[in-house]
Amino acid sequence: MAYSPLSSSSTRGELIDPWPIDGTQFGYVNVDAFFAQLRSLSTSFTDEQRTNGPWILVTSVDEQAFKCIQDSHHELLDQWSILYNPVDYTISTKMESFFHGTLAMAITRWLDGKLTTMGLNHEVVFTGTANHALFVLDRAGQKINNDVGIPKIVRKRADQTVHPFIVQAPRTMKWPSLVLEVSYSESRAQIGEDLRLWLQNSEGEVKFAMAAFVTNQSKTIFIEEWKLRTRAGTQGQLRYTTECTQTMSIEKPRSDGGPKITGSFRIPFDHLLLRQPTAGETDFDMSQADLCQIAAQVWRSQSIGDAWRQ
Repeated sequence: MAYSPLSSSSTRGELIDPWPIDGTQFGYVNVDAFFAQLRSLSTSFTDEQRTNGPWILVTSVDEQAFKCIQDSHHELLDQWSILYNPVDYTISTKMESFFHGTLAMAITRWLDGKLTTMGLNHEVVFTGTANHALFVLDRAGQKINNDVGIPKIVRKRADQTVHPFIVQAPRTMKWPSLVLEVSYSESRAQIGEDLRLWLQNSEGEVKFAMAAFVTNQSKTIFIEEWKLRTRAGTQGQLRYTTECTQTMSIEKPRSDGGPKITGSFRIPFDHLLLRQPTAGETDFDMSQADLCQIAAQVWRSQSIGDAWRQ
């Protein structure tokens, strides 16, 4: 594990960076070793938050080797974008499935459409996968230090962040009001931990923590809100956790019917814009038609992934 220092006017600590942000490379040995290396990277990227992460270069991949990778139908092929260059026998790959990227963009378009309908798109800034430095915190909310007493910091990239363009003092533009985390293969528990760091580090300035999931087998989609909660520990001290407080889901339609939709989902107006709504302004409700449109885009992306693997 490599470490690199990070300091600014607001944070100072040791940056945990399991793989260099500008990528790494390794030589191809065989198909089993290739996927073992990707699986190792998948674990290491927990703190890189996966989306739009570093490109990895794999060298010495002849055409027969690449065909073996394609023909393996390995589960990781749904989680990594893989581009093959037959001229110099290299693979460029990064951890971002078509499902993951499409779902993040579909939700962004949905929210931007709602804002535009109310004439509010000029009041927010979508900052996408910009880096944020977050302290590593234990369940009690205390900073975790390295061996020499320096607080550990992780570089986090949400799948989307939204900043109100106008904020009232003492609040600054440092923190977004909404954070979106998307997962295709990552566990819900890990997403909950990621959102806990956002909510705790921002000290309440992140008002809405949103998660979206695509299940691996059925491709069911879940849209959720998670909130920070406290509970008493064994010694009576407060411990922080996150819990899901609203869920809306859609199951892929079977041959004999349409999609199955359950639950509801709403982003309160004041949580996003940090002010009360005026005439003609409302909360951001996701209708069943909205969710169907989002899901259709995600499910169609499977054909793109299949085409890349042919």
